[in-house]
Amino acid sequence: MNAPVAGAPALSGLGEPMRRPLATARHLPSEFYASPGAFEQDKRKIFMTHWLCVGREEELKNTGDYFTRNIVGEPIIVAREASGIVAMLNQCLHRGVEVAFGEGNARRFICPYHAWVYDIGGKLTRAPHMEGCDADLASARLPRLHTASWRGWIFINFSATPQSFDEFIAGYEKPLWFYQTDKCRLAG
Repeated sequence: MNAPVAGAPALSGLGEPMRRPLATARHLPSEFYASPGAFEQDKRKIFMTHWLCVGREEELKNTGDYFTRNIVGEPIIVAREASGIVAMLNQCLHRGVEVAFGEGNARRFICPYHAWVYDIGGKLTRAPHMEGCDADLASARLPRLHTASWRGWIFINFSATPQSFDEFIAGYEKPLWFYQTDKCRLAG
């Protein structure tokens, strides 16, 4: 599981200079910061497993409000449906094309490739020309991501089995409470 990623710079022997007292410590070699292999390793070990802050609740005031983001190459939609805020992959189930762009308010998302239609929560509601298909499309939906809110911030997690959000955020609650971000709002 912790095997090196192909193309990532070797880290053996690099830890000692980084652990020295500040005056004599050294950073990682520059090739590490631009390495595609190191990026893939960070993506796999950090971005695809940890809780990530993607926005603020006031960005999604009304049912149908949504915004899109691209997190390390993974396109997502965050939307407010009637039951609350949801996040899902922004990739049509048919050919993987993005179905939503930017931000706004919508009742549905339509894939620009073959016009598959998804409701604001990502449920497939129409798949033109698939009438004779053997696949069961009745329960199809854009893959959901785990979501949580904390003090007005929206978090997502790509992992199928994420750390509990309460456990994750507990370490931040005490040192950050004084910022009172639940009273903050986005400015123009």
